[in-house]
Amino acid sequence: MESRAVRGYDIVTAVAAADAAAIRRRTAASTAVEVIPNGVDANVFQPLGTPEEPLTLSFVGAMSFPPNLPAAPHLVEDVLPLVLTPCVRVRLV
Repeated sequence: MESRAVRGYDIVTAVAAADAAAIRRRTAASTAVEVIPNGVDANVFQPLGTPEEPLTLSFVGAMSFPPNLPAAPHLVEDVLPLVLTPCVRVRLV
């Protein structure tokens, strides 16, 4: 698929050397492949170290939509007890 996708382009870009090498292996030798790294410095933009939250199962839906009215309690009363992972919480959003 990649060899077909890059046909007709003057240059193909990848975000990592390993990706570029994979593209080169699957395309014609004349295909120019350049590496342009992601624009985010992962050393500067690290996770904030916020505390982990419990595993959460979210139900997202408008309660003005009639099928959601019985679905929300069904999730809590019938589905949640079947979840084998301990300490899972449910949010109705």
